[in-house]
Amino acid sequence: MNRRMLWIMAAPVLAVMAWFSEGPIRLALYQPTAANLAYGKASPAQKLDIYLPEHTPGPYPVLVFIHGGAFEIGDKREASAAFVQRAQRVTDAGMAFVSINYRMSGEAPFPAAVADTRSALRWLRAHAGRYHLDPGRVAVWGQSAGANLALIAGLADRVPLFEDRTIAPEASARVSAIVAMFPPTDFLRIDDQLKRTRCPAQDRFHDDPQSAESRYLGAPVRSVPGRAAAANPVSYVTAAAPPMLIQHGTADCVVPPGQSVLMQEAARRAGARSTLMLLRDAEHMDPAFDTAQNTAVVLGFVRRAFARPLT
Repeated sequence: MNRRMLWIMAAPVLAVMAWFSEGPIRLALYQPTAANLAYGKASPAQKLDIYLPEHTPGPYPVLVFIHGGAFEIGDKREASAAFVQRAQRVTDAGMAFVSINYRMSGEAPFPAAVADTRSALRWLRAHAGRYHLDPGRVAVWGQSAGANLALIAGLADRVPLFEDRTIAPEASARVSAIVAMFPPTDFLRIDDQLKRTRCPAQDRFHDDPQSAESRYLGAPVRSVPGRAAAANPVSYVTAAAPPMLIQHGTADCVVPPGQSVLMQEAARRAGARSTLMLLRDAEHMDPAFDTAQNTAVVLGFVRRAFARPLT
């Protein structure tokens, strides 16, 4: 039996070993400091996990992570090495890493997920003392659908549509900074943008009445343009916006990079502070976004934002 055949036979076994060494087992070794904390009572989904640094005293600046999943799947505790590394790098940098769940579109359509994100932010501030958090330094970080939520939650301050004042009504949901990776920012333009790329035709599905976006809005995207506009981060950019770091892969055929370009252009027109980084040849959810080098870029951006007090 030649060496090539041995490799072909061994590859599946090695893949399984790698998964268990870097996935569930490694995840089990890195647990939250405080887990499954309920920030609301409307749904079992309204929970969050807090990871605190182990060797530095608080209060800790806070980086709130919002997972993606087309507004309908995903969890605050991903069974992946990338998630563990993300949390560890944040806490190693002396920050608290908070990962939240929110109501999915199958349970409650827009605007529930945005309201949940803002409720989680208010809850964290209301309980900052108990968990050694710095309420004056809170930032949000989202990927894909989570990036859409991070942008709106950070930009649409005190918009009644997104306020559930039954949760920590005395606290603020304002943030110091927003990190948005491959965000959908204008639902009505995604498919039009994809038509101008080299992406396969089957990837142009966002306008479909059964698309994830349509399920999130509770109606076909094209039939509710006003609701779609309300779910678009580009609708909320003002000069008073917190600084934004927007990253997107140039080879993304799920959410085209033009969506981040639209966000950057909206920020420029409004006079908001925003940085757009296009990662060459990176696809949707590409590992390039979770490298140590790119995480250092994210943490550097957040640190600079934390140096400016919220006004």
